[in-house]
Amino acid sequence: MSPARRYVKEMGFLRQVRARGVDMTVDLTGGDRAAILSFVSGARYRLGWRPKKGFPAKEDFIPTFPCLRQGTIWCCRNLDVVSQFGIDTQNLSVDFHIPETDRALVRAMLRKQKITEDDTIVHIHPTSRWLFKCWKDEHMAEVIQWLLSRNIAVVLNLISGKA
Repeated sequence: MSPARRYVKEMGFLRQVRARGVDMTVDLTGGDRAAILSFVSGARYRLGWRPKKGFPAKEDFIPTFPCLRQGTIWCCRNLDVVSQFGIDTQNLSVDFHIPETDRALVRAMLRKQKITEDDTIVHIHPTSRWLFKCWKDEHMAEVIQWLLSRNIAVVLNLISGKA
């Protein structure tokens, strides 16, 4: 997507957010762009990481409730933001509802590839919309070969997510 088209799309999204009159935004990135969007949204309460040094015009965009980094493990760091504002984050269980029609579709797709429900399956998404986040092809191939050599079924998702 061209920068101009992306800008138009983001401005449209921002207009929708402002029109809804959101009360609160939660910025889990700590980056300039998210902080600016949070500020421009008009939300009265903006939760987020305390800006890093060198943040442009940080006095203007600092969250109304800046939170301190707690030094938690990577997967739980976003919970730090909301937990510092009284939201209970003790229950980390995740429950996904998958409709039976979708389960049947996946079983049929796996059966077509001779993968049974007793097989160990590893799902790999080797692409990213940001090339710098992609692993080198030869490294990805080495991991896939290692899994296959141990009779582990590998399912690849090759959709990049780019619009």
